[in-house]
Amino acid sequence: METKANCIWQEIAEQEHILYIRQDKFHFFQAMGLISVEKILSFSNETTKQNRRKDRDMTIVVSFGINFYIKRCQYLRGWNYVKARLFPKSFQSPAALEVKNYKILEKLNIPTAITVAWGEKRCHGRVLACFIITEELQGTPLQDYLQKCSDQEKQKIGQSIAQVMHQIHSANLYYADLKAKHLYCQTNGTLALLDVARVLPIPFWRSQLDVYAEELANLHQSLSLALIAFPERFQFLMLFREKQDCQNVPSERKLLSKIIAKLRWKAFSKKWRKRLRKLLRMDDL
Repeated sequence: METKANCIWQEIAEQEHILYIRQDKFHFFQAMGLISVEKILSFSNETTKQNRRKDRDMTIVVSFGINFYIKRCQYLRGWNYVKARLFPKSFQSPAALEVKNYKILEKLNIPTAITVAWGEKRCHGRVLACFIITEELQGTPLQDYLQKCSDQEKQKIGQSIAQVMHQIHSANLYYADLKAKHLYCQTNGTLALLDVARVLPIPFWRSQLDVYAEELANLHQSLSLALIAFPERFQFLMLFREKQDCQNVPSERKLLSKIIAKLRWKAFSKKWRKRLRKLLRMDDL
């Protein structure tokens, strides 16, 4: 049986478009007639859901009992559009970046979704649209899992998150989009990462503390305080920073200040920030 590491990709030539399909999954897509970029980008069914951004959507495709997720970016917006126009040869689409990051995380032994196909729609060398298709993971999304698990299980989840982030940080990377919907608790007990297009190299001008604060602020906002409900809240911060004790009190206060600063644009009231301090148990320092 082929693994992600030694899988063989089949390239399908179609004008300027790029399409790669895993050879062991090719017959699934051939049976559904999804062996061209145009057909995959135009495919829709009752499970198609629009993202908050209107240019993106997600479709679940069931084939031979296996669920495949098609994530599409129908047209580029913002900075991606500018880069695609100015630097068409060096520009990497969101799908290409996600495939690249999946390979990096695989080398770091971090569980991720299995990519089965990806492609780009091009015109005169410029990317117009892209997509990536992954297999469904067996398990439960983190947000749903936290609602029904005990405090002890929440602590284990916190340790798993910290361990995964240590592995990412060890490669001089950080996850700029660390959210609950991008974390998946698998049935085998491991934690998997999804939507990793924003796993980025740490810029030389950013401090480690600032990177930690951004990740923790994103995670805190997306979890609606669910993860920080167990008693060892401060212990989770220590695990995230690879520390065994809390001797460096000024440093921890600085981290808290940065987290609050990252969240400030979504929560302006002092009362809410005081509540955050209390939940993080930083007032006891």
